[in-house]
Amino acid sequence: MGTELLEKNILNSEGNAYREATKRSFIICLALTQLGFFYNVQAVTALQKPLQEVLSINEFQYSLIILAQSLPNIGLPIIIGIVIDRYGASLGLSVGMFFGVVGQLLLTIAIYSRHYVLFLIGTIMCYIGVELLFLGKSKMVRLWYKDSEIPGVTSVSIFIQSMGVILCDVTYPTIYASSNDLGLPFAIGLGACSVSLVAGTIQIFQHQKYLSLSPSLTANQEHQSLRETWNAVKSFPALFWIVTLTSATSYGAFNATKAFESKFLMISFNFTIDKAGLILASGLVATGIFAPLAGIVLDKTGKLAKGTILAAITILIGIIINAALPECDRCLTPTIPFMLMVLGSGVRGIVIISSCLRLVPPNHVGVALAMLTCIVSSVNVGYPPVAGAIAQATIKEYKYFWVFVANSVVAVVGVCLAISVHVLDMKGSRKLQNNDFRTVSRHASYFAIDNFVERSIHDPNIKGLTLDDSGTALLRSKTESDIQSTDSGRRNHTVML
Repeated sequence: MGTELLEKNILNSEGNAYREATKRSFIICLALTQLGFFYNVQAVTALQKPLQEVLSINEFQYSLIILAQSLPNIGLPIIIGIVIDRYGASLGLSVGMFFGVVGQLLLTIAIYSRHYVLFLIGTIMCYIGVELLFLGKSKMVRLWYKDSEIPGVTSVSIFIQSMGVILCDVTYPTIYASSNDLGLPFAIGLGACSVSLVAGTIQIFQHQKYLSLSPSLTANQEHQSLRETWNAVKSFPALFWIVTLTSATSYGAFNATKAFESKFLMISFNFTIDKAGLILASGLVATGIFAPLAGIVLDKTGKLAKGTILAAITILIGIIINAALPECDRCLTPTIPFMLMVLGSGVRGIVIISSCLRLVPPNHVGVALAMLTCIVSSVNVGYPPVAGAIAQATIKEYKYFWVFVANSVVAVVGVCLAISVHVLDMKGSRKLQNNDFRTVSRHASYFAIDNFVERSIHDPNIKGLTLDDSGTALLRSKTESDIQSTDSGRRNHTVML
């Protein structure tokens, strides 16, 4: 499906007239649906210290909450993609919103009842909800918009996601600091989810009406079996897996550092919780400006292997500086390593997505990015408990110094893997060295600021990343029918960047 079906639908004047008349209100509903759920995704890291106090949990137990955030991404993207492709995007969106709202409700109840296990369950439900919601939303976007419209829709989507995360880092700690009630920001977050639920419901009604007026969009859809998916995975080149491991280790080191950053700012630099939230938000804003600029440079040069090394080294330097900073009273020096880490992770997102698009055939890109999600999530499930155990054993005497040292070791592994990617590609296909594939990475650059939410190329669809209306020489080397037959479920898998 995709552009071919959409172009067929243009011949259907009734369906196309409805699409043209409604697509602006549709994207408004899409934005509002995202905003409420992304507003809550960073609450745990923004409120680490009071959360530990209210739930009476130690550093290791806190790390299990971070683990729970990544747990749904192990294997779930592939399964959900197949289910949504078979039963429709509206089902994914509606079930995702249900899980998101119920999960946020459980988090709020868990805070007021001081129930740690209930908080873990709520966290898992929230992230399953986000996974379902955005895979369903992505398939909708593929049906509503042409390739030439995809980058604009993508930029709106990422902007809203980023705004939600930044608002979370600012408002959650501020509301808690002013009220001294940890449940209040979670309750307000539940209200935000409720608003998004209304917007999402309108979006579903619009989508269903569009489908009813456009029968060509639901005809002749492919349904990929698990066997076909597995055969596609076995065909991937070895370099793809090394690129994936590079992303997993570098992001794992960054994520394990970021998870403790709020409390680190409070106990080592005497910031209040609301000021710590502002520092975290400022780092995201600054990186949201500079990461796309880095993407433009990569687009012009096409040197993805070197970009991978640069991103991994930037993350490593940020973590090392974070560990080595001398303590001071409310000084702003910790903003420097935090910005470096987030910037490095943003650039990493660009080069990893672009590298996957170069290394994997177009009709297998969706499942490739789903595998990337699963592997990165596996690291983020396995490593946080290790970091949490280190923190629990050393925090009283050394605070988070040894946690950051351990994270630096993981980041060093990421740098070594990045160097191996460059060496192996130079000796082999050299697909990550040339600038002949610039068009592919141009679209991937839109995802530079999507790393704050620890998931994501939910948006909008892989085909939108690999094809544009002018055509890309690399992908047009395959027949149009081969490209158009890409499975929509596999195109829309969520990727943890």
